[in-house]
Amino acid sequence: MRDMEDKTALVAEDNSEHYERYAALLSGMGLRVERACDGVDALAMAKAGRYAVVVLDVNLPRLGGIEVLKSVRRTKPYLPIVVVSEFVGPAAEAECINLGADDFIADADAQKIVDFMKASVRTSARYFWGTAALGATLLFVALRMARRQAELGDEMEGLVRNTLHRLSHSLSAIREEAGGIRSGRMESAETAAAIETLSGKEAEMISAYMLLVKGFAGFDDSNAEPVNLSAVACRVVADAKVHDGKDVDIRCSVPEKDIFVRAHPYLVGEVVGNLVDNAVKYTDGGSVSVAVESAGRYARLIVSDTGRGIPRAEQKSVFRRFYRASNAGDRVGSGLGLATVREIVESRYGGKVSLSSTPGRGSTFTVTLPRRL
Repeated sequence: MRDMEDKTALVAEDNSEHYERYAALLSGMGLRVERACDGVDALAMAKAGRYAVVVLDVNLPRLGGIEVLKSVRRTKPYLPIVVVSEFVGPAAEAECINLGADDFIADADAQKIVDFMKASVRTSARYFWGTAALGATLLFVALRMARRQAELGDEMEGLVRNTLHRLSHSLSAIREEAGGIRSGRMESAETAAAIETLSGKEAEMISAYMLLVKGFAGFDDSNAEPVNLSAVACRVVADAKVHDGKDVDIRCSVPEKDIFVRAHPYLVGEVVGNLVDNAVKYTDGGSVSVAVESAGRYARLIVSDTGRGIPRAEQKSVFRRFYRASNAGDRVGSGLGLATVREIVESRYGGKVSLSSTPGRGSTFTVTLPRRL
């Protein structure tokens, strides 16, 4: 079980007898216990504090436990919350779980709070070791690739070097997260979320590698339906607004009449997604605009940002595999996004990608693809 020193539990319970029972169980696990006697105090404390677990009574005065649960979940999605109630039934339990409770326990079964805490720690440990094992496996594969790099050429050698660097960085980060669990500096759920984010980024990187290495084999365009470029652009922008986590204004502008292109839908999504991801990644506090236009027999996609821009001497190089601009800074990237865009647009579909950029003012990428009229 992880070290519980300097960890605190919040018990939101107006019944003193019930509170004492919960506090005794949690104290026995090495946790300090704070009490909230009503829902208003419970909400304020849960949002402001850092807790190993929140034990939340459903029937709190001033503000009910259900309302507290809903409000806390909006800002702390990974905080462990156990709801307790004198009245237990399938409907009440289902409601609380659907609203984000991690467990629903009857007052008479208070001992289950201890079981919940122990299970939480075991789950976090399994998640960490599983992720670490995956990282080690990928590292082994990369080393096997390194043995063949003389046969595979300079480009694959760059891929191996980049992979080893990224996996080394990821394993170091995972090790740091594990130390956070062990020392008690981080909540297990919060740590698991950080590891999940990290492994997700590595999965994206590996997918990009595989897409380029395979040369887009397996994407059959012969029977493909027309792809609505307008709809793809709006969907990518909507996703970016939800997941970017930055103060960037992202907008999409499309004509009233949808514009269709002759291409594979997945590859069109890769083109738009890579350009928007790049624009958001290198823009701090500015704006990103995505527009779709008709240009005769061609469709035009324009992605502009007010970010850091690309030095003029490097603007041709950024489309090479693994190249990263000198002003990329600490932004995490594989150096494959723009290479993927160019290979899909120009090599596969006979379109064109162009770049206009001014350092310190931003960049505009313009893609033209054959239309499906």
